Parts: sequence; C-alpha cells; structure tokens
Amino acid sequence: MTIELRVKNSGLVPRTYKEEGERGSLFAAEDPHIPFSIRRMYVISGVDKGVTRGDHAHKKTDQVMFVVQGELTLHLDDGETKQSIRLTSRDEGIRLAPMLWHYMSDFTPDCMALVAASLPYNESDYIRDYEEFKKYARTLNLR
Repeated sequence: MTIELRVKNSGLVPRTYKEEGERGSLFAAEDPHIPFSIRRMYVISGVDKGVTRGDHAHKKTDQVMFVVQGELTLHLDDGETKQSIRLTSRDEGIRLAPMLWHYMSDFTPDCMALVAASLPYNESDYIRDYEEFKKYARTLNLR
C-alpha cells in the first residue's frame, strides 16, 4: 500500500522488511533515510482496546514511527489539515516532525510501534493542549 500524506511536518521514511521463513523476519531502517541523529528510541506495545496514545505535538523534537508488528491508526494534524492513516508492519515509517499534533488509536493486541527521536525526553518540549497547539501553529504560519 502506498501512503499519501497530506499534512505538513510529516513524510515517509523507507525501511527494509524481509520475511525469512523459519528464521523469522528482519526490520531495518538506516541513514540516510532517518533525517536526524537518533538520541532516543522507545517501543509502544500492549495498548488495551479503546486506549489512545500521544495527543500532543513537540516544539523541537523530530521523530520517526515504524509499526514493526500488528496495526494502529495514526492521526495527524498540522494545524490546517487533519489525516488518519492505518499503519501496518508492511508500511514505511512516518516522520513526525516538530509542530505536528499526533495520536494513535485502534491498536491490534499484538501491535508494537518503534519510535526514534532526535532529542532526549524533555517535558518542556511537549504541547499537550490542542488549543495551545493551534494558537502556536498559527503564530508560526504567520512568519
């Protein structure tokens, strides 16, 4: 499936995925496809039915999300355009650049998402209030 992104501050990130029979499968993503130096990585898994994750934007942190197992729905909002994408382990990664509101929902029970980030965790980098995000995004778009 080819994903068409309509939101700003996003993009597709190629990865390699090979099923190797009894040897299992191989997932790889590497330079130069990841557009930043990785300073933090984390995995999201075991999300209960009906639970959402995310619901924020970052001021400075750039991220790439890959679904390595199962499926989830990724919801993106750049302050002007909203888009929801069903991601599976066969899809490319999605770049979540700064100032992109995002959240995830509809996780399959086996879902595992791998996220690589450009900066270490810093709570002051998060915008957790949607109205504050829209106001901040409008300010940036006026420049």
